[in-house]
Amino acid sequence: MSTEKSDEVKVMLRRLPKYMTEKEVMEQISPLPEEVVGTYFYPANFAFDHASYASLTLVFSEYSDSLIDFERRFDGYIFVDSRGNDSSAVVEAAVNQNFSKCDRGRMTEDTRVGAILNDKYFLEFCEKLNLEKAVPIMTLEQQIRKLNQPEDARTQIDRLETPLVKYFIDKEYRRRSDYDVRRAKRELKKAEKHKNVMEFLMKPPAASGAPTTSSGGSRRLQKASEDGGEKATNRVMTEKEKEKLEKIEARRKERNAIRKQKFLEEKKRKLDEAEGIQNPQKQLQKPPVEKIQKASRPPRGEKPPKKSMKPPRPSPAKTVGEQQGEDWIKKLTDPKAPIKKKHDVGVEPFLALELKCQLKGVTELRPDDTETFHWHLKLKCTNCGEAPDHWQYVVLNEMLDVPGSRGEANLVEKCKLCGRVNTLTILPDHFKSYNVDKNEQWQQIAVFDCRGIEPFDFNPNGDWIANSIETGKPFREIDLSEKEWVDFDDKAMEAVEISDFDAQFTTVRDPKKR
Repeated sequence: MSTEKSDEVKVMLRRLPKYMTEKEVMEQISPLPEEVVGTYFYPANFAFDHASYASLTLVFSEYSDSLIDFERRFDGYIFVDSRGNDSSAVVEAAVNQNFSKCDRGRMTEDTRVGAILNDKYFLEFCEKLNLEKAVPIMTLEQQIRKLNQPEDARTQIDRLETPLVKYFIDKEYRRRSDYDVRRAKRELKKAEKHKNVMEFLMKPPAASGAPTTSSGGSRRLQKASEDGGEKATNRVMTEKEKEKLEKIEARRKERNAIRKQKFLEEKKRKLDEAEGIQNPQKQLQKPPVEKIQKASRPPRGEKPPKKSMKPPRPSPAKTVGEQQGEDWIKKLTDPKAPIKKKHDVGVEPFLALELKCQLKGVTELRPDDTETFHWHLKLKCTNCGEAPDHWQYVVLNEMLDVPGSRGEANLVEKCKLCGRVNTLTILPDHFKSYNVDKNEQWQQIAVFDCRGIEPFDFNPNGDWIANSIETGKPFREIDLSEKEWVDFDDKAMEAVEISDFDAQFTTVRDPKKR
């Protein structure tokens, strides 16, 4: 900041129009006297409204006649700005004559500008560039001569491979090779885990009726069957092999069904015989026709009928894994089985948002714009019961693709606990407004199609709209974040309010089937 001389005089030109610029002022007061050595313009402060004026400071080199002429000329002079505003100016001496005008350009200038030109490292870099430019280009003979020269001692030392360096190189190589082996094992396990389930289910089971000689023999047979199963699963099965296995599996099921039927008939016959021994009267009342026929002798010359063979021994009970595998094959191979949707649940997935509040002076409370309204909800997974405490918003005009299907939803979320993909969709044709006819009663506002997820809390944060009962005037941008709202109807000259706001979710039937 420069110091001011003792004989300089400051003069203020005040009460200029508030929209006047420095250029306009200088045009109207030019030409300036020769004694004016500096000027500074102060624009108007619009915070003072009607009392806002611009001003101009002029610095005269000395107290002279030109200063008095300037005061006589412009004191009371009417200045007009570009917008047509006029004002009578006032010329007077500045209150503070000790401080000179601040150099705004120097105050706003960054002190780091140009500092790199004096930086030591930058200067060294420039010298290095200049030296590289000054190096002459070598000819072909000079380059060949330089290549044929033996390396200096420093370069040989840098390239020397000591036992310590070799040890670290081998250690790094072993580490990388071990990492590659572990990675290959992980990929192999992952590939085995993701193999087709049908290959394991279609594997022929071990024969249940095979004779067992001893515990050692059974272990050897079990081990051989496991090895054979591993070899069978390692190679890809052809279509003919699959058809053959399917036929074998069908014949085995048929044999098992026949055995089961015979076993049940034999068991029922034995129970009937035991019941007849205990109750002889019942046996007399109900004579077995089949026994009489069997007891009757055939006439001469005819061969007696062959005795029925003893039913084979029933197969042992199936394990849980075998039964699940058979059920899974039935579901996959049955063409009449109904196709189950991805998010099909036993209960109705449609939930309605209902509101209850007290309206005074207004009616038809609803979101301002249903297309862009943010429905702030707290959601819970119906599969595992995970219910995060944070808010999530759903918008009608934002559609997301559901992974693994061709459908779309307004919200697609994967549960962090169970990993299930859940969706939520807003039904666009089922928006309703809260009317004063059913004041302080539950009324439906919107319907959500929830698949694997359900909302349990609602935050009315956003812009709502309602109409006046008396005049029909719409009240927009209603803020219900605090669950209450108060305003004044200018036309009806009465206060309007919304209070006691509450929300709940109820299960409804499919609105499309009504």
